[in-house]
Amino acid sequence: MAAVLFTLSILSIVPSCVLAQHVHGGNADGTGGSMMIPYLHFTPGDTLFFKEWVPKSSGAVGGACVGLFILAILQRCISAMRGVMDQHWKQRSDALVAARFVRMRSSASADKESEQDTSLTDQSRTPRVPRPTLPPFIWSHELARGGMQILQSFFGYALMLAVMLISNLTLTLSKMMVTRVFAMTALVASAAAHFTLDWPRTRGFNEDIENQFCGGFSSVGARSSFPLGASGVLIDSTHDTANVIVLISFDANPQNITQFSNSSNGAQLTNFIKLEKQGEACIPVNVQSLGLSNVSNGTNATIQIQYDGGDGNLYQCADVILLSNFAAPSNVSCSSNATGTASSSGAAATSTSPSGSGNGVLATQASAGLALGVAGFYRVDMSLDGAPVAPPELQIYNSYVIDPQYARYFTIAWTSTLAAFTVLNAPNLIRSAQRRRLPSYKGLWEDLYGYQLVQPVEEKRKGDPPPTRNTPLRRTHALVASMVQSISLRCLPRMRVDFGQMILLAGITVSAILCLTQAAQLKSNSNRAGFMALSLLTPTFLFASKNSPAALLLGKGYEKLNWVHRWSGRLLFLMATTHGSLWINNRIRNGQGGLLRTGTKEREGQAAYGILCMIVLLSLRPVRIYAYQFFYASHVLGYVAFFIMICYHTPYAEPWIYPPIAFWGLDLLMRLVRFRIKDAYMTAVDQQMTIVRIPDVQGGWLAGQHVRIRVFFNGRPFESHPLTILNADPATTCLPSSTGITLGVRAVGDWSRALNMLAKDQGPDSRVVVMVDGPYGGLTFDLGDFESVLLVAGGSGATFTVGVLDDIVGRVVRHGRVEGEKTRVIKFVWFVRSYGCISWFAPILAQLAEACHETSLSISFHFYVTCLCNPDELLPIRNSSIEETKPDIEDLLAPLLERDEEKGAGLATLGGIAVATSGPESLICQARNAVAKVSPSAARRAGGIQIHTELFAL
Repeated sequence: MAAVLFTLSILSIVPSCVLAQHVHGGNADGTGGSMMIPYLHFTPGDTLFFKEWVPKSSGAVGGACVGLFILAILQRCISAMRGVMDQHWKQRSDALVAARFVRMRSSASADKESEQDTSLTDQSRTPRVPRPTLPPFIWSHELARGGMQILQSFFGYALMLAVMLISNLTLTLSKMMVTRVFAMTALVASAAAHFTLDWPRTRGFNEDIENQFCGGFSSVGARSSFPLGASGVLIDSTHDTANVIVLISFDANPQNITQFSNSSNGAQLTNFIKLEKQGEACIPVNVQSLGLSNVSNGTNATIQIQYDGGDGNLYQCADVILLSNFAAPSNVSCSSNATGTASSSGAAATSTSPSGSGNGVLATQASAGLALGVAGFYRVDMSLDGAPVAPPELQIYNSYVIDPQYARYFTIAWTSTLAAFTVLNAPNLIRSAQRRRLPSYKGLWEDLYGYQLVQPVEEKRKGDPPPTRNTPLRRTHALVASMVQSISLRCLPRMRVDFGQMILLAGITVSAILCLTQAAQLKSNSNRAGFMALSLLTPTFLFASKNSPAALLLGKGYEKLNWVHRWSGRLLFLMATTHGSLWINNRIRNGQGGLLRTGTKEREGQAAYGILCMIVLLSLRPVRIYAYQFFYASHVLGYVAFFIMICYHTPYAEPWIYPPIAFWGLDLLMRLVRFRIKDAYMTAVDQQMTIVRIPDVQGGWLAGQHVRIRVFFNGRPFESHPLTILNADPATTCLPSSTGITLGVRAVGDWSRALNMLAKDQGPDSRVVVMVDGPYGGLTFDLGDFESVLLVAGGSGATFTVGVLDDIVGRVVRHGRVEGEKTRVIKFVWFVRSYGCISWFAPILAQLAEACHETSLSISFHFYVTCLCNPDELLPIRNSSIEETKPDIEDLLAPLLERDEEKGAGLATLGGIAVATSGPESLICQARNAVAKVSPSAARRAGGIQIHTELFAL
């Protein structure tokens, strides 16, 4: 409540302190722009934050107030979070100090008793240990405290800018810090000039508002002389084709386009004229030929040009005095021909009357200018109601109206595909929700009091689940699923995508190409490709974020959907290349190559495309493998810069970047919620494996999930690495000594090798501070729904299979199948290079094997060693075997299928087979092909077969 009251008080002050940029009385010394209006006001036109953010209506002022309200709320939320975290950190530090004090007192007492000296002198020499009075400096606390202080200061500074923006220096800083990073929605896009009025003199020109009435200049300017008789209007067209009409009004200060009609006090000077070439065009006009009684020598008038080059109507106005004895300049070559046609050295033209109207009769059209009808984000200019409409034969292909429709068609196509897959996954989603096994978006959690109830690991005896009858519906489902998997799961060596993904990718690509080419005029106007590139921003970001809504809807981790992000990004690059290359060719073909160096729109487009090229090049696989941190930093900075430049390049990008920014913001918010700073303890098993334990975590993860971890050591605080959790949560695990989470780090890179060396140097259970982000990923189905489970791992991929093994064993043995788990047989297979690798997790596997002894769950371990090294280092594991060959996964899967075949096809408990594989690409591809080769009849008899894979590679 205090935060809300503070926010409301801030909002009551802010409007009265908003800087007014009005210069009164024609004062040009700049002092008027630095004065504050000392009263409560909500005047449109006041500058807020930076000069581009100028609320121009009462609704815009209201939106600005909402923005300030949100800013104030964020500032107060950070402050409240600091208070809560300070209290939490104080409790933790007090507990740490108390524990150290007790240990020091105990150590001193022990030393005293060991001396066995009864003399008072000796007793008095026993050192007293003073209780510390200063809190300890803990990096995990101080870093987070400092970060929150920085955030709070930033939001406070942003609020200060809103009420105290006076000097140009502050203006520049606010644009750098707020405009381009924090307030992306306030970007002001720049558009190229579509035409200019060269004679008579225009009221004013601003390419950003040329779609508004009189080009955005609604006030009468200085009037220039204009012939009352035969004359001409000189314009410069920058489009290959355009239609133009010249209107005139005799009102002193016309404010809408109806005042240029015959029904008011105006007229139509020309019919619609179609220009068929870029360049300077002269349009002949003759005011005297209109025969209007109120027009004579010395009459004031306003001439307005309505121009449509395919991107909506644009306008320019000129205020003139009609003089009978004034002649047009010599460069107005059409002044001697006022017959309604245009003459031009650079623009060929034809003319026709407006459809259904005579001279001076205007058709009605509710035109809102350049951006209307595209996304609905632009203000409707009611002063343009009643603008003339060109006849069908002269209407120009409007790429800014037609092309976005096809971009929306493509958006509908891919979102419909996403919805279809969501419906298919709905049963699994509902079942997971009922079992409370949905991924937690709150992150890891710990007991607030720091205690954990340790329960004995024993099986809760419960009768076996009723047999699953192989009903016709179940057999049909298994048959159809097997037929689909026989095609979709197949993959080729060294290919990251299987045939199913290839088919889906081909469908997306074909849809994009169809939307690109249907009824398009790419050769003369390649804006369609640009809009298609913009429409691909949303799927690119949706499937890139680690906390994507699509991951929840599809029941897959972000790493399973990342291939969609990569391919949609490549398709976006293809569309952008098509858009840019065709426009460059258009400029060169029309002799306007100089615009590529001088044109604002062209230079901004080239800059945006250059940033996109940098993103693509720095995203190649070798860069990701050998310089991942550099790839990640360049990726983030790259798309921020790309968003800025694309909004400068075209105003139509703004509606398309809002969803990507929303997904990105949601991901950042969720990651902020999931961040945890913990104390961890490391132990180097050998030179290849390091075990990291984080004890003060009691839940928040599911089996098979991973976390991204930063270890603060040796100046490496910014390196984040994904590590799979080795154990189930304490309430489920069958490992007696398991508390918190356990991670396995194999020494394969610089970071993991340095961590291993640090653990060896400091000894077992050496303490480090870590930042944990997650958990993420996990199984795409529940192993408990299957009677037989095959777990296959290669190398360090065993971190995944060990974790899911602990979970299913705990649910069956410790909890007694309370959720109806069907699992009876588990086959654990591990491919390793040497015998020493088995020792990494041998204690864990031995404990799980003992937990399953004499229970309803049968488990067997099979180790396949490819290098005969140190066979004496093995720890005995119940029901295990070691072989020095490497069988195919088909051979490992065959016994489970034969086991089901021996039961018969009638009343057998055919609960299906689940295959979970983790490891390198070759093993993943082999597992997919093995499941794809299972015949539909065998899969039907077994009750269905499903596979989940975890790729351990970048």
